[in-house]
Amino acid sequence: MNFKILSSVLLCVAGLAMAKSPVETYGSLSVKNAKLVDSAGNPVTLRGMSLFWHYDLGGGEFWLPSVISYVQTNWHNTVIRAPIGVKNRDPLSNGTIIKGAIDDPIGADAKIRQVINGAINSGSYIIVDWHAHEEYTAAATAFFGKLAKDYGNTPNIIWEIFNEPTSGISENYITTVSTEIRKYSANVILIGNSPWAQNPDVTYGSVDKNIKNIAYTLHFYNDDAHVGFIDKIAAAEAKGHAVFASEWGMSPSSGDGRFVSVSEGNISKWMTALNSAGVSHCNWSLGNPLGNKGQGPGAETSAALMADVAPPTTLDPWTDASLTPSGKSIKAYLISKNPAWTLSDTTTKVTKALVISSTKKTDFVLGVDTVEIGAAFSKSVAWSLVFTGPSGAKKTYTGTGVNVVVEHPVVNRAQGTAAWKAGEVVTATLTPGGSKVTYTLSTVVAQNALRSTRVHETRIRWEGSRIFMPDGLISATVPVRVMIRNAQGQVLWQKSASMGTYGWVDLGESAPRLSGVQFLEVHSEEAILRSSMAPSL
Repeated sequence: MNFKILSSVLLCVAGLAMAKSPVETYGSLSVKNAKLVDSAGNPVTLRGMSLFWHYDLGGGEFWLPSVISYVQTNWHNTVIRAPIGVKNRDPLSNGTIIKGAIDDPIGADAKIRQVINGAINSGSYIIVDWHAHEEYTAAATAFFGKLAKDYGNTPNIIWEIFNEPTSGISENYITTVSTEIRKYSANVILIGNSPWAQNPDVTYGSVDKNIKNIAYTLHFYNDDAHVGFIDKIAAAEAKGHAVFASEWGMSPSSGDGRFVSVSEGNISKWMTALNSAGVSHCNWSLGNPLGNKGQGPGAETSAALMADVAPPTTLDPWTDASLTPSGKSIKAYLISKNPAWTLSDTTTKVTKALVISSTKKTDFVLGVDTVEIGAAFSKSVAWSLVFTGPSGAKKTYTGTGVNVVVEHPVVNRAQGTAAWKAGEVVTATLTPGGSKVTYTLSTVVAQNALRSTRVHETRIRWEGSRIFMPDGLISATVPVRVMIRNAQGQVLWQKSASMGTYGWVDLGESAPRLSGVQFLEVHSEEAILRSSMAPSL
């Protein structure tokens, strides 16, 4: 949308018996023969809404679990798209700068997790949309990698890695971001294309060859020129590309101007083409940008909600008076095409049993080895994983989410507890659920076994002013000292800091420019992390 900085076959039709939630009905999605298919391999068409940008007034306040469950049960919404604004807004008239994911990654991360957890608990599909127009490879890789690690086993999520490239998208970008996602998640990845997601038939050689389970996006609005894009659906499928219309609107692409309902003119032609081809799609947008408060890009004909409408509640639901002509039209359309969904079973279940996921399963050497343990729940929960031994040693890890992923250095323990003993049996207990796994410590003792720290040769990334590292090796708020050494071990640069809440150290400055072979180290009482660095001169 170029104005912005700005079922199986369905189980039933409207008016028939209630279906379960979308995810309970279709399960894990994938791509087969250029079609989106359900867990049984049958073609499925998802129809739903896109939220507005996460940081705008009239947009961000609708990024709520209650809104997702409301449109799922009241509008028959199947999929919700969540567009994370990547760049900052231009300064507003009052001087306010609204920060995007580049400058406020913590805020963007918190916002997307809120709606991901809401979609999981409701049983809706959700598209995690990196809403950018230019490439930001490092930031996108970090954003998607962290989410994929935490939600990789969740069938609800679809990854949209680049909204609308304006001047091209490189194979390197697609490969880098997709490869990071594929470390943890096999879920469908949506690939953007240039310009403005209007060419899903474009071929990215190595991408098509090496990355599986992908679909290509197609965006359209009520512009006469856009009607010509309809032929792109068949052209894309002829090349083996599945198509997903992740954004479309009943206004011109300017966002303002003449409204056309789903049963009129150009939009009617599009709806006929999408449904005939079984192309999934999300309407722009579930919001009311500006809300007459001057905090966003401007009011939009494509917005579904009237200005200043609040999120719905049981006592104050959205009525027709709450909806714009676009909102009324899309609500009626979704009800006519989608089943009458219910919400997911809200009982918390362990869907992936607690297991030791590291290559080594037992006989871990103190001061040398790390045990990796993982599990998954049916919904987002606050969880804890507690390691205990007969010696009295104890270490607790906590988190909130669907996936449990813990890397536990076996020498690591809580302050005030005994040290681990060689040969003892350690028990890891997961709450909720109470599931357990056990493993033994080796009778072999490394020379540094009595130290509370160990050296990890691992991957550390210095991006901007932040240093990113694997989760679980150093706890949040722990003091650290960051060093750069040369090949001879001499310290070339160092600075003290503290671990942040989300697994990085913010040094407030970019990496110094140094020549020669370098090693980046992060020292703490819990662990020493070490990684090679490329010369910067």
